Amino acid sequence: MVGKVTRSNKGVNLAVSMVNKKTISLVVVLLVLVGVCVVLYSTNQQNDTTPTGVISKEEFEKKSTLERSDSALESALEAVDEGSDDDIAKTYENAIAAESDSAKKVELASDHARVLLADGRQSDAIKVLMAAVEYNSDKFRIYDILGRTYAQIGQYSEAASYFDKAGGLTDSPANTGGYTKQYYEYLSNKMRAFEK
Repeated sequence: MVGKVTRSNKGVNLAVSMVNKKTISLVVVLLVLVGVCVVLYSTNQQNDTTPTGVISKEEFEKKSTLERSDSALESALEAVDEGSDDDIAKTYENAIAAESDSAKKVELASDHARVLLADGRQSDAIKVLMAAVEYNSDKFRIYDILGRTYAQIGQYSEAASYFDKAGGLTDSPANTGGYTKQYYEYLSNKMRAFEK
């Protein structure tokens, strides 16, 4: 019968009412917990004291060479994400200034150039590498890097020139890959063929 309330219907209605109240209470408790978590998370994010941005020369000096390289790259990539060109340059300037090993300075400059290339800043990458020519009296590694960088950006004539220079220095201790003069002649000829 419809509309007639019986004892059994009252029990069902009461049970449904209790379940609905419990469900509603549970949902309210969950929403409050989620709200508390969001507030705690955002407060933690605002109070995060993890250093970001430019790392000072003094901070770099406290790090090992490997840590310097990793920290510089991490900081520079953060700067790329934030669109801060000045922070990218300053990070690597500080890392290079803190590095006493001239070969490691060249590697840091190479890393800096790669970050700039990834950011589409080809001319800035070349400027960084050209400055790195002065960091080390052994020019093999920087000439190799310049050759590869010019090849990557399609300036094949310049690439060939630097591959020729690197090929003349294959007896360098910096030639840890064991590249031969013939290898660089091959690269140089290939670059010149692309120019035609």
